[in-house]
Amino acid sequence: MHLALHKQMNKGINRFLQRYNPDELLFIIQAFEDTLEASWVHSESVAEKEPLTAGASLEPVENDERSQIVDMLNQLDTRNLKKAKAVLQAMFFTPFA
Repeated sequence: MHLALHKQMNKGINRFLQRYNPDELLFIIQAFEDTLEASWVHSESVAEKEPLTAGASLEPVENDERSQIVDMLNQLDTRNLKKAKAVLQAMFFTPFA
């Protein structure tokens, strides 16, 4: 019974993952890896020296990096652009309580 459940789950997982192309899956994998490595807090000494203000980013994005991201987004069709927007919203703009 337990083995049958795992087989059924694997079928469902495979059907779900087939919605995405390899590039999209690689992006998700990279985002998860980056999340695992991210530091979500500053040490006290850094926080005292550099107080954060609303809307301030921790590290400014270089113009070249921003251009590369915009170039990638410009290559997407409407369907994939919506997916990219959803991923960005979920990964970077959704507050976690």
